[in-house]
Amino acid sequence: MIKKETAMLHKFSPVESTETSQGGFTLIEVLLAVLIMSMAYVTILQNFSVSMRNIFRLDEKRTSMFENHLAFEQVLFGTGGEDEDAVSEETVFLESASWALYQVATEDNELMTLKLVKK
Repeated sequence: MIKKETAMLHKFSPVESTETSQGGFTLIEVLLAVLIMSMAYVTILQNFSVSMRNIFRLDEKRTSMFENHLAFEQVLFGTGGEDEDAVSEETVFLESASWALYQVATEDNELMTLKLVKK
């Protein structure tokens, strides 16, 4: 009976025991979780930055290629006033009495084709 009474007193004793039953995270655990989350966040932001840079670079290249294509069509069809000189500099690829086949290229030789002209 004495053991029961001491156990009961110990149970309701205002003196705290060495074993804590409180659940939760320690400060180190919280800081570690914040550190891991911030590293993941920085990695994601860097990927977005690289993607945006690549999108802008591709857009500039596409615009440049489109402008070159338009200039090349003007040379082919002789629609541009300033490109008339480029038409006279065409290289004769094949020639006959009634027609001529010219090789036409852009200044940087990126685009090249053949143009058939009747004489």
